[in-house]
Amino acid sequence: MKFKKYILIVFCIIAILLSCSIIGKIPIPGTHTTLESLWIKSIERRVVYKPIMGEKSEYPEILAVPYIYKIYEDNIFDIKNYMTTSRDYTYKRVPIGHVYFSYSKPFGFHIVVNNLNNEIEKILLTQCFLIKENNEIISLLELQRENISQFFEWWPNDGNGTLRTSRGSGLLRFYDPIEIVIEKRESEYMDNIRFNFNNIPINWEIDTAVSIKYELEIYSAEGIKTREYQINYTRIFEEYIHERSNNKYTSEHEKIWNEINMDRWNRYLK
Repeated sequence: MKFKKYILIVFCIIAILLSCSIIGKIPIPGTHTTLESLWIKSIERRVVYKPIMGEKSEYPEILAVPYIYKIYEDNIFDIKNYMTTSRDYTYKRVPIGHVYFSYSKPFGFHIVVNNLNNEIEKILLTQCFLIKENNEIISLLELQRENISQFFEWWPNDGNGTLRTSRGSGLLRFYDPIEIVIEKRESEYMDNIRFNFNNIPINWEIDTAVSIKYELEIYSAEGIKTREYQINYTRIFEEYIHERSNNKYTSEHEKIWNEINMDRWNRYLK
């Protein structure tokens, strides 16, 4: 019996060494992995602002955007709205052989206008507000300029050739409101206009729910159309536990994230 206890103690010491010491960094001969990778388990956790009535993104968007909220304007355009979580992470190793990676701030908000009607001449983003539960209202158009950007694409009308991307030289009036003039070209059309707001002022430890309210003015030969939208978001915590199949890790777009509570999020991270 004593001998068995001794063996168990030795085994535990070896396990700890493999997890926490330089021994675990020794490469396995003939492979591209280390000893510790045989038993270390990686766990990812993230704070996400999920749109109410939103939906999961599809590949390849899901690589960067967990959830989207879609708006359809018949015969005009459609819009994808999403909130991003930073891909910067902190991590912590714990003695039980787990490594926890956590993603949270900074957060970003993005508006993507696509499938544009060729009759549209100009789009103005006239308002964009972050609304918190305590009724605090923050204009995202007043963020520091380095946190606001736009992006769009030119596509060939005939479907041949490759798209050309642009950051709007000569087409963007970078003030309040943000204005994009859509040039009329015989061989190309503009699509996928994006308004990006990065590092928006959300404190995820306090803000359990937020809303984004914005207004677009659409100019065409028919006149001006004003559209106002509000998307409500709730804060959730999600976790993904890495599992290997046939010695291969699950690819990013195949990951299944499970919602967890705040107590589980905080476990080992504080």
